[in-house]
Amino acid sequence: MAGADPSVLAVGAVCMDTMAVVDHFPSPDEKMRTQSLTHIPGGNAGNVCSNLARLGVSVMILGNLPCDSAGKALRADFDATGVLHSLSCHGTRTPSSFIIVDTARGSRTILHTPSDHDQTVEDLTEAWQSLHPAASTSV
Repeated sequence: MAGADPSVLAVGAVCMDTMAVVDHFPSPDEKMRTQSLTHIPGGNAGNVCSNLARLGVSVMILGNLPCDSAGKALRADFDATGVLHSLSCHGTRTPSSFIIVDTARGSRTILHTPSDHDQTVEDLTEAWQSLHPAASTSV
């Protein structure tokens, strides 16, 4: 998505997070109910961009994000929050994290599943050139 020059340009991780809030961290083989279960955008760069945009800062994220259903949902969330984005579309699985929030201890545990495609310099170059077709091939 192209637009006005952003104040902040982020390059980095974008993930789909699933967050389960529980009364306590489960013991081995324990079955328990969650207080809540939510699917939210995540990843360091994705979180920074979404939160800055909500504060009114003009931001853009540059990188790679697969075009699976999670990747499409993340792009839609960026559109809804006003995050400009130029994301190449390589790989078939969006990175995801399952986050267990233990309210008794005030802690969190994160289980991360990476994408099946590591972000490369070529991905960043492709994303950059989609914004600036006349730019040189180096980022």
